Amino acid sequence: MKSYKDVKSRIKTWLIPNFGDKKLGHISKQAVAKFHQSMRETPPTANRCLSLLSSMFRYAIEQGLTGDNPCRGISKIKEKSSKKRVLSNDEMQRFMAALIEAMDTLQGKAAFLLLATGKRKQELLSAQWSNVDWEAKKIFIPDTKNGEPGFAMLNTQACSVLKQMEQERNENSDWIFPSKHSKAGRLTDIRRTFKTICTKAGIEDFTIHGLRRAYATNLINADVSLFQI
Repeated sequence: MKSYKDVKSRIKTWLIPNFGDKKLGHISKQAVAKFHQSMRETPPTANRCLSLLSSMFRYAIEQGLTGDNPCRGISKIKEKSSKKRVLSNDEMQRFMAALIEAMDTLQGKAAFLLLATGKRKQELLSAQWSNVDWEAKKIFIPDTKNGEPGFAMLNTQACSVLKQMEQERNENSDWIFPSKHSKAGRLTDIRRTFKTICTKAGIEDFTIHGLRRAYATNLINADVSLFQI
């Protein structure tokens, strides 16, 4: 469903405004290249629009509607690897400002705790109140990605946010991040909120998983040893 919505959005936002009034045979390679380069500030969007347009032309060729694909031979714009993306100090300040604005929602608090603990998304979202050890300042995680139990260590700020959440919690649920709209009974994703935070902060090509790298980077900057990290 997400893929369908993304494709529909790209067609409506980019392809129709630029090529909707042109016949297939009148769309030149130069026009496509110019369109592609006009979006060079956002390489992922530019490249996905180019791929989508190329797919449409390939289909048109198969249907005998045209004989040429003007997208062929146009090189994609180099993208930064979002998996290795590290926020600069300025970006981190903007991200934190936008994140704080979002913390009136459960999703926003989840994003903050992901950054504060460095845990994987599903490990944190599946956390339960019965596994919180306030004295040791940590949350026991029964099942991590590698199949072994682990812990989410809580710094002062994380403890403060979590204690506020405990005061407001629904006593009928043990989930730290409960959800009435999920079959699992808890939040399973925060992508929409995370995307809103990044948009407000003016940050591109940054993923939720990147928060783990941001957490590690903050520890390194605080002179915490690599062994401890």
